[in-house]
Amino acid sequence: MIDAIVAGYETTVRFGETLFPEQTQNGFYPDGTCGPTGGAVAASRLLGSDLATTEAAVSAALFNAPLSLVQNLRDPVKPLSAGTAAELALRAAFWAREGLGAGPGSLAEPHGFLQQLSPHPHLDRLRRPADGSWAIDEVYLKPYPGGRHAHAPVDAVREILGDRPTDPRTIQEVEVATYRAAISLTGSAPTRTSPLAELTQSTRYAIAAGICDGTTGPERFELRCRHDPALLALSRRIRLVEDPTATRRYPKETLATVTITFGDGRTERAAVCHRWGDPERPMSVEEVRAKFLRSLAGRHGAEAAWESWWSAPKDADIRDLLAQLTRTVARTAR
Repeated sequence: MIDAIVAGYETTVRFGETLFPEQTQNGFYPDGTCGPTGGAVAASRLLGSDLATTEAAVSAALFNAPLSLVQNLRDPVKPLSAGTAAELALRAAFWAREGLGAGPGSLAEPHGFLQQLSPHPHLDRLRRPADGSWAIDEVYLKPYPGGRHAHAPVDAVREILGDRPTDPRTIQEVEVATYRAAISLTGSAPTRTSPLAELTQSTRYAIAAGICDGTTGPERFELRCRHDPALLALSRRIRLVEDPTATRRYPKETLATVTITFGDGRTERAAVCHRWGDPERPMSVEEVRAKFLRSLAGRHGAEAAWESWWSAPKDADIRDLLAQLTRTVARTAR
């Protein structure tokens, strides 16, 4: 299981880096396009497929890869892009095992997969770095929900205000200077009728919710917050501007500088280069545990579920662990 996860991340990330940033600039979201590649490798690994069959599965996944569109990121359909990619990956692994894979033509120039998504794919990024590092070592954890591009500004606001509710009427304006991709992907202004998917991808909403409630958990997306007129009014006083330095440094850094101007005229500023949860600022085991318990708030057996997962031996059967977690969630849901 761990082998499959590592191989899946390695493949997905390398394809994503090879197509970065032109793929997104051309309007294609990497969950749908690159997700099937790593998924096919992971599924093939779990099925015990040999190298040739795995390659055939990846090529079949590329042949059928969904072209998820950036312009739909704020629609309710957005979360399905990763699920669709996973479904296709699993099917491709089984197809290849039955002889229905694809050959290397999926990657052949001039009309291969990479050339269709980027005019200048960085083919050198497909190879493992000389230092022998693994892509999974760079994977981040989200300490709180919402689009990851919004997290650095939220971190900066928390540095200024802490985790306490602040009367939005005391704040005149909030300026967020950050990289271009963050603005284009999460710069929308929320309204009372915004769907949940749009709010999770809105930096303005994330900041306003954190200021008004002093919270960073799932409760910020409850209806009482989403329809709060004071929160929505504050979100309209939040400006996002491009910082050319941040754009140049992205994605190695996710720089965001937040300046809060208060009603009395004073200003406070904080800058964040790496988001909490990134490899450069990793969450501690206790912080991960706290997130796990917060996500299962009120469910009997949450503590026991954490202990079972965290202390599980390497040869534990993943199905037993999933069954225990399912029972923990279902018990309270009933």
